[in-house]
Amino acid sequence: MKLFPLLAALLLSGTVAAQDYPSRPVRIIVPFAPAGLGDVAARLVAQPLAEALKQPFLVENRPGAGGVIGIEFVSKVAPDGYTLLMASNGEFTMSPHLYKLPYRTLEDFVAISILSETPSAVLTNAESPITTFAQFIAAAKAKPGQIAYASPGNGSTSHITAEWLFVEAGIQLVHVAYKGGAPAAAAVASGEVSAGMNAVSSIQPFVRSNKVRVLAVTSPKRLAFAPDWPTVSESGVPGFSSTVWSVLLAPAATPSAIVAKLSAEAARAVRTPEVRQRLAAIGSEAVGSSADEAAARLRQDYARFATVIPQTKIRIE
Repeated sequence: MKLFPLLAALLLSGTVAAQDYPSRPVRIIVPFAPAGLGDVAARLVAQPLAEALKQPFLVENRPGAGGVIGIEFVSKVAPDGYTLLMASNGEFTMSPHLYKLPYRTLEDFVAISILSETPSAVLTNAESPITTFAQFIAAAKAKPGQIAYASPGNGSTSHITAEWLFVEAGIQLVHVAYKGGAPAAAAVASGEVSAGMNAVSSIQPFVRSNKVRVLAVTSPKRLAFAPDWPTVSESGVPGFSSTVWSVLLAPAATPSAIVAKLSAEAARAVRTPEVRQRLAAIGSEAVGSSADEAAARLRQDYARFATVIPQTKIRIE
């Protein structure tokens, strides 16, 4: 019978903690170097969060080991809401099926909100005779294993997306890994490789300078800021979609009331016209999900890639 008073006391303490939260500065750990998608999303949401919650939200980059160093750090801090993590579905739903990690992505963290979403794009050089995704598929089928494509790196989200797409389309290309999205896009722009799969955010300068041609994007629907780009789904691989999304998380056992408070404010921040416009400028779309929606999507993608990645036969040496 003593259990109920104890439970009530715990719930009350969590509510009181949320009412007082935050009472000091909050850190948002980005497990990559500045200027990447997660870093941009973190910095865009930090100022509105600070204004709404009356405490500084400080972005701290802790890069290394493909994000592992920063993510592991956050997995071990006190679950009090004062150290958060900005990561992507790549680290949380794809990497666990490729690497042995020092943390459990679904069990050691709680999702706060998915802030933004960015599709990948299938690219060719602007001078290529291939002008549509259907032509791209036809060319690959005519020369199986002979056409090379660039990605930002072995095991990257774009690499996994590409190989998954090629399985679904019934084609085979030769993968050429580069060290990042910009070098991969530059290789397509220069004609060093025939095609590429890159996050839309990393190709913007090459699109604006008419150096690359977007054949299709991997979003479920056409992008509001680029409505002329067809989707893969409407261009020959029905139902296919795969995007990179930036998600704000906290260590597991962070009080649910604090998570709910952060989720509401983060979602509100990314839905403002100013943040939407700034995200669109780098090729991303604002989301602003609830904590429950973010958690459900993490679980869904984790299960999906447990099946998809073995089909791609990607191996990390």
